[in-house]
Amino acid sequence: MTDREAEVAQAVSLYVIELRMWLSNQGHSEVIEFNPFIGDWHLSDGAGVWRVTEDRFTWYREAPGSGADNYHGTYLLLPGVLTNQGFVLNRGTATTDCYSMIQHYTLDTVNQVSSSADRHGVFFIEQMGDRNRLFILNQRTGGRFTATRRLFQ
Repeated sequence: MTDREAEVAQAVSLYVIELRMWLSNQGHSEVIEFNPFIGDWHLSDGAGVWRVTEDRFTWYREAPGSGADNYHGTYLLLPGVLTNQGFVLNRGTATTDCYSMIQHYTLDTVNQVSSSADRHGVFFIEQMGDRNRLFILNQRTGGRFTATRRLFQ
């Protein structure tokens, strides 16, 4: 792991500790009974497809199975996000819940060559409207995109 990656991993760990403290202090459980993100999501602006299972994620830069670049890893999903304005659990309605997805990238495939990875990141995710749309802010890169649930495989 590079020095930069070690710094990011430490920052992510501190974020998780701080978010868990906020949840506890506010009387919120960090247990999520139903993971609303399981499935396939089309990402805006040609960012690919994001596949989430019970305990893993894969970010396909193009359609799954196309041989394009993709990134794999595990994640921890916590309710709420911490922002400069403080703790946010939702945006004021039952259909705009906010989550933090703490990611540990473990495998990259670039130009059809797989290699192990050891990177960390955090997505701030806001579930919008009918729960089939997401707004995602990638805290690692600053990238922003929307995702639409892929209903038919």
